[in-house]
Amino acid sequence: MTNSESIAFFRGKIALAAAATREHPRVLLCRTFPQQVHPRITRTFFLRLVLVLSGNRLCRYGDGKQLVDRRIVPGDVLLVEPRADLWNEEEGEYELFSVVVSYNFIRLVSKRRRAGEPVRYDPDAVLHCGAASRDSLEELLHALAAVVDIGNEETAGDILNAVWSLVRFALEAPGEQPGNASHRMLEEALDYLERHLGEAVTCAEVGRHLRVSGNYVSQLFARHMHCGFSEYLTGQRLELARRLLLQSDMNVGEIASCCGFRQANYFIRVFRGRFHCTPLHYRMNAAARRGVDEEERRFFGNKFAR
Repeated sequence: MTNSESIAFFRGKIALAAAATREHPRVLLCRTFPQQVHPRITRTFFLRLVLVLSGNRLCRYGDGKQLVDRRIVPGDVLLVEPRADLWNEEEGEYELFSVVVSYNFIRLVSKRRRAGEPVRYDPDAVLHCGAASRDSLEELLHALAAVVDIGNEETAGDILNAVWSLVRFALEAPGEQPGNASHRMLEEALDYLERHLGEAVTCAEVGRHLRVSGNYVSQLFARHMHCGFSEYLTGQRLELARRLLLQSDMNVGEIASCCGFRQANYFIRVFRGRFHCTPLHYRMNAAARRGVDEEERRFFGNKFAR
């Protein structure tokens, strides 16, 4: 598609999304959940809204406390937090529209599947737009999550209307420049790493995925992330390991393997360097802190109840 054709195409998608959520939208929060939900798990890196415009699609995701299996239908809005775990059924028949608060701009994604078609994971159309509106969209989506938490459906609907207005403006506003080529490539690299944290991924491999050299990938991280490729990758793996220690019953060796560390001893050494204690002590200290917090809540709750 030409740029003008893409704008017209996504103008129609925004109109359909606004119509589907105009009355009584059901906003579902997809939050971090440490356990692997599917062999082809997608650990999202960016805040996003996901809607099914027609048909339905089975999703498995964490709501922060447990795994949820739900068929997303028109009228449902899945608000996906960064680093949340989300598995989507690829078979079936549906039309999907996503709005992503990307690294440096807004990304619009369309995906259409028909029953009997070969399974494909790539979208049908993608458009980057609204660099100047990116921060405003992020604030609106955080506000949407906050009102959904307290069950304020009317305000959630008002915020969604504001979201569609802002996305429409970002699409149509003259003079707004989408992220440049290096920003888009960095986003693809970050997304690729998020999906392969448990694998022996290298800078050269990411370069092959992006069809550039490994040296260029290294320069992207130095220029935009202000750190080296390996430093960033290790940091993301350690953050995942920290979450697993706090929220799962996996042992240290299992966590090391899940997070891409080939040897448990190396994982322990790197973890100690970042968090100044071993993984086991980190888990024990966190459990002790939770116990103290619970005792304090019970004590003060009983005190004020008298």
